[in-house]
Formats: sequence, structure tokens, C-alpha cells
Amino acid sequence: MKALPKDLTRSEWESLICERIIGRNAYRDREIVKENLLDGRTYEWIAESHELSVRQVARILQSRRKQIYK
Repeated sequence: MKALPKDLTRSEWESLICERIIGRNAYRDREIVKENLLDGRTYEWIAESHELSVRQVARILQSRRKQIYK
């Protein structure tokens, strides 16, 4: 997997996330990715705030990161 560029601004990251995360549950998944990558929220915090299990959050982040890294 390619490393993401570290010199992007927050708005550039948000645009990249919105552009590349599409499909089913895209809005929810974009929020989850932003909370983890941009805000540094833990899997546990995200799981609780979205009423998901930690395992579901991990699965979502793993699959959606693949879309961002492409």
C-alpha cells in the first residue's frame, strides 16, 4: 500500500476522502475515516459514536483506506 502524502491540508484531505470513498454507506464511512485519520479518534470512540462494534469500525477503515491509497 502506498503511503499518503503528509503535506496535504485538512481541506485537501477531506476532498480526497470525499472523492475516493463512494458507494454504499459512503457518507457514514467518510465520517469514520475523517474522524480516525484527521481527528485521531480511536476505534472505540468511533464505534460508540456511530453505534457500531469496534470490529465493524476496523473493517470499514481497512476497506476504505484501500480506496484512498489507490
